[in-house]
Amino acid sequence: MMEEFVKRLVYILGLAGVFFCGDLAWAINVQNADYYQAGSNVWYCASTTTTPGTSVAGLTASPVNTLILQNPAGSKNKLVIKDIGVDYFASPAAAAGLFLAYTVAPSTGAASTTAGTVTSAFIGTSTGTFSSSSANCYVSATLPKTPTFYRALGGTTGAAAIGGVQLLDKTDTQNVIPPGGIMTLGTTSASQIFGHISWVEVPQ
Repeated sequence: MMEEFVKRLVYILGLAGVFFCGDLAWAINVQNADYYQAGSNVWYCASTTTTPGTSVAGLTASPVNTLILQNPAGSKNKLVIKDIGVDYFASPAAAAGLFLAYTVAPSTGAASTTAGTVTSAFIGTSTGTFSSSSANCYVSATLPKTPTFYRALGGTTGAAAIGGVQLLDKTDTQNVIPPGGIMTLGTTSASQIFGHISWVEVPQ
């Protein structure tokens, strides 16, 4: 009887070990998937340094000197925006609201461009294996046509004593740039700003 009991106990413990190992392997796979998603497939379009660009007031095709995120017409990915961070470098001369605008140009992209900095959220791998972002990031560009305003982000309400106004807009996937789409950051009056746009690339 005791021998049979021991055999059954060993068998049960063995099954438990198998299930435990299976659960552990599943947990590791999930963790790796989350890590991959959180790092290698998240990108930042940012100013080249903390030196700001001076935006043009309102909607314009040329020149745009803030941040321009372009999904090339030949891209096979959608750019799903995660967040947008902006900081004013100096108090503008007038109230300066921040906004997003878009242009859809299936055959013609931005011209006269100055590249911004594209960085992988997988820290330390801005070049190499994880540098295959399909998007274009610019800090200055001429758009194929005047963009269309579609989202207000906040901003300043006056011209004096407004240094330190900051914005971090968590868009929660409410903005998706399809192939051929261009998203720009704009201001209602000329402002010195710098910032970033982050996104995830999702296959079409």
